[in-house]
Amino acid sequence: DCLLSRGLGDVYKRQMHNLGNIFGDGIGVEKDLYRASLWWRRAAQNGDTIPMLRLAELYFSGKGVGKDVSQACFWIKQSSMRGNVNAEKINKERFDGECIERN
Repeated sequence: DCLLSRGLGDVYKRQMHNLGNIFGDGIGVEKDLYRASLWWRRAAQNGDTIPMLRLAELYFSGKGVGKDVSQACFWIKQSSMRGNVNAEKINKERFDGECIERN
């Protein structure tokens, strides 16, 4: 029962991620970054690290959401803490390494 629930959670997470991509990339629908952000946020809140980075990019650019560098950094950190190595790359390239502090 628990394994089934966990498996369904992964499926739903992927579907939320995919819906974000559909709206974010305009696949078969008009591109709508605001609607994409809603789906990516749902997936991110369920632990999906790729939508976390997509949200960070939106917050950094202000496209689809209000520009908010602290929110961008929040999502980059969350993605990094969950093991997404691309988070560190984006942190270096876009934020001069300021979002993820290293000791």
